Amino acid sequence: MQLPTSLRIASPVTVAVYGLASVVVLRRAGFRIRWISPAVARIGTWVLVVMLTLSALGNFVSPSPWERFLNGPVALGLAVLCLIVARSAHTVHPSPDTPNRVEPQLHGSV
Repeated sequence: MQLPTSLRIASPVTVAVYGLASVVVLRRAGFRIRWISPAVARIGTWVLVVMLTLSALGNFVSPSPWERFLNGPVALGLAVLCLIVARSAHTVHPSPDTPNRVEPQLHGSV
C-alpha cells in the first residue's frame, strides 16, 4: 500500500515539527540551545501543553480504539511532562566537565 501524496508530504513536515518541539522543550529545561531564546522556549512549552491536552481530549472521544487507548494516554502523558517543564525554573551551571548540567527547581519548592 502506498501513501497518497498529501500524506507523503505531511510525514516529513510532522517529523520536523516534533523535532522543533523537542528542542524547544530541551531549551526550556535548561539545555543550551543558542538559536532558541528563553522567551520562545517558555511560550512554546506552554503552547505544547495546550496543544497536547487538546490532542488527548480529541483522541479520548474518538471512535477509533487505537486513538482512545493508545494515542490519548500518550498525548496526555506528554502534556503532563511539558507542564512539569513549563512550570519549572532552571539554573544552568557552566562547567568545563559538564557543559549541560542543570538543576531543576519547581516553583514554590524550597
